[in-house]
Amino acid sequence: MKPFLFVFSFVALILFSSCEGDEYVTYRFTSLDLKNADSSPGMPMVINSDSIRNEVYVLRLNLHPVEVSRKGRYFDTYESSVRVLNPIVKIKITSSDSFDIMHPAGSNMNNYFVYLAGNYMHVSEPIGYDGTIEPTARYNEDYAENNFPEYADLLLIHPPDNLVYRKFYVELTIKDEGIWKDSTTLIKLY
Repeated sequence: MKPFLFVFSFVALILFSSCEGDEYVTYRFTSLDLKNADSSPGMPMVINSDSIRNEVYVLRLNLHPVEVSRKGRYFDTYESSVRVLNPIVKIKITSSDSFDIMHPAGSNMNNYFVYLAGNYMHVSEPIGYDGTIEPTARYNEDYAENNFPEYADLLLIHPPDNLVYRKFYVELTIKDEGIWKDSTTLIKLY
């Protein structure tokens, strides 16, 4: 009986200690900075151009995360936990000019954008009128080294009815921190 108890204790100790190494990471977003981006290279890249084809237009939300805590010995991409302390609870996207007959200047355009998480295999449904996004770095190739998202990419899925220069505005409601707002530079979608 003693050998069985010894083996059982040894196996339990191994199993318990193997889970102890997983890191638990917390972070918080610190600000919002909007940029125009182009998805034609395969993954969105910030652009400085004043015009872009509407089928490759991406709205980049730079969120400037800061790590708050990290506990554990190593990061396991399947078992470690990454949690944001101030999540985005609501998003509202608008345009400075009329987008189409259903979306005059200043109206909510959330349903014309989808969240692009890491790559095109993980594109979400349209955001929705009162929607939210949950940025994640889980689908990035370097997730083990960079555990939290630096930005969120929103891919435009509906073209405008007109070819005018416009700004996009984003209003984020952040849990326990109020509302953050920013706008892009002028861009013409063609």
